Amino acid sequence: MKKTVVITGGANGIGRCLAQAMLQDGDKVIVVDIDETRGCAFERAHTPDLVFIHTDLSTPEGRAKAVKAIKDTGLMVDVLVHNAAIGKGGLLTADEHDFMDVLAVNLIAPFSLTKGLMGRLSSGASVINIASTRAFQSQPDGEAYAASKGGLVALTHAMAMTLAGKARVNAIAPGWIDTASCTHEAVDHEGPDHRQHPSGRIGSPADIVKAVLYLSDSDNRFINGQTIVIDGGMTRQMIYHQDHGWSYDPEPKS
Repeated sequence: MKKTVVITGGANGIGRCLAQAMLQDGDKVIVVDIDETRGCAFERAHTPDLVFIHTDLSTPEGRAKAVKAIKDTGLMVDVLVHNAAIGKGGLLTADEHDFMDVLAVNLIAPFSLTKGLMGRLSSGASVINIASTRAFQSQPDGEAYAASKGGLVALTHAMAMTLAGKARVNAIAPGWIDTASCTHEAVDHEGPDHRQHPSGRIGSPADIVKAVLYLSDSDNRFINGQTIVIDGGMTRQMIYHQDHGWSYDPEPKS
């Protein structure tokens, strides 16, 4: 059954790979993104199956514009993927304005767009939030992004309860994903980058796309309010100095 799919942040990275996969399945895709150049080119290449909405999700006006434009298509939304995200550091490099910008795009936009489109969600619709393993673990100076993704995980199960009987809401928390492969850019990752993962490799956008397609399928509607971690096993790996080949060096390399 062909679907209408809305993807925020769909002009680049994982969102673009997901949009391409949905188009290949014959779905109607609506991409919401701030990148006007890439978004318009994407739309031209896939007209009339892809609609591009240029807006800035960090502002109330931008979020309202996105909701109105989606409604103006006259289409019911079968799948709503909140993928758009930004990062602006943390305690060491971000100020309060930076912190709020990150929350606006990564957390407020999923709430606002879902609320604005509640009346346009088809029966049994699937809402999918793209979170991150940084909701559960961190490196220094990542407070803004981690807080936004942690909030998105909580928002997922809260919305699942509110939308029960109307739509399913789940989240996917990717680990290290080589998003450059979406645009076929060459990236030279070292062997240890891959081997440190219990699965033996860095993730690809296809790993996330497959999970989104699975959650989008109404046959899998018993999965609801969940966050699925896709990180090659990294968050389950116990790491201590000089144990299992690991060593701790707190000094940055020059």
